[in-house]
Amino acid sequence: MEEWLEGRRGSGWWLGALLVAALYGGTLAFGLTYDDLLLIRNWPLAELMSKWYQPWSERFYRPLINFFFTGEHLLFGGAGWGYHLINLLLTALIIGLYQRILRAFGVGALTALLCALLWLALPGNGAIITWISAQIDLFALVFMLTAFYLVQSAAAQPHGRAGRIGLSLLMAALAYGSKEISVTLPLLIAAWLLIMRPLPRRQAMGVLLPHLALGAAYFVWRAIVLGARTVGERGFSENPWVAARPLAGIAGMAIRYGEALLSTLYPLFLMPSWLTALLMLLALGLLAGMFWKRRTLLVPLGRGGLLLLVFTAIGALPNMLDASPRLLGVPTLTVAAMAVLAIGRLLRKAPHLRPQVIILASLLLLSWLHINGEVQACFTQPVYRSTLQYDINDRRRWPFSDLHNLRYQMRETILRMVQ
Repeated sequence: MEEWLEGRRGSGWWLGALLVAALYGGTLAFGLTYDDLLLIRNWPLAELMSKWYQPWSERFYRPLINFFFTGEHLLFGGAGWGYHLINLLLTALIIGLYQRILRAFGVGALTALLCALLWLALPGNGAIITWISAQIDLFALVFMLTAFYLVQSAAAQPHGRAGRIGLSLLMAALAYGSKEISVTLPLLIAAWLLIMRPLPRRQAMGVLLPHLALGAAYFVWRAIVLGARTVGERGFSENPWVAARPLAGIAGMAIRYGEALLSTLYPLFLMPSWLTALLMLLALGLLAGMFWKRRTLLVPLGRGGLLLLVFTAIGALPNMLDASPRLLGVPTLTVAAMAVLAIGRLLRKAPHLRPQVIILASLLLLSWLHINGEVQACFTQPVYRSTLQYDINDRRRWPFSDLHNLRYQMRETILRMVQ
């Protein structure tokens, strides 16, 4: 299988598209719900143009989103299948770009495809892929990954490097105009150049500096448009008690970042029921036992593993801007890659542990697919019903979560300690 994939250029694109169709093709029959009904309409031209210098909403600068939905409304009107088709096409592009980036990191074709499959199966991503208004995330990630891939390509091929860097800057600007999850792009490029060292220092600076300048210009303009609303964490900045205490707001942002990292490793906010928590404890116990007895390294060694860990930490930063309370984005891409690479390494280096590794992989996958107390039949019916339930419960501040009281008691305790 590996040899077959390696010998066919472009196979990752169409195989990724098939995976998207198999998992989420049923969404074409779904209609519109919640925020979809507010965003999908023919926005007046004057209002569209005003979004370049006015907030998209109270705390967000996202000038391109209404352009996208206006164009789709002109194409599809009220036909829900058209908007879901755009979601599927964007997801297929993400999967193709994801595999190309992994391949440039030295990951094999089959392993890259498995990373893409795991990323698609993560329930947090399923909730976004099936939700039309979440095209905000999908567009931003497509542009962001395209910009990064173009930088990779520019580093690998000196001929036409300036043109590729220019295109990557254009893609970065489109990503910034879509959603704030893109603001970490210069940091990701810097981490890649520093850890992987694909270019000599002077040439690396020639690649990085234009992106740093564009990112700085975006932040300056965003601050001008939003003013004091530039930074704020939902649930903290909206609280009058917090608003009167700046240190509490900073603590709230730090808490949000910690939750973002934890939710990246395990989708905590989706609803960690007692069964899912038990499965995760069993998996962690199995991991600890394997490490203690065999001294087996559980993450891929070398610069590639370090890069994925750094990408996870950097990719979660926009949560402090309340930009992406969902899981979709760079953190889950890197975590999916780390999970697949770690399990693959164990299978290759420790054949006597294969039964345990298979059990571990099954437990982890079961816990990831365990939404609202049910294991979703992802390959036959997408998770749209859980998407609706997730959205309803999200608006009620996770009342169904077993950890609801504990999480918010911790938040309030920390904030009052800061006070």
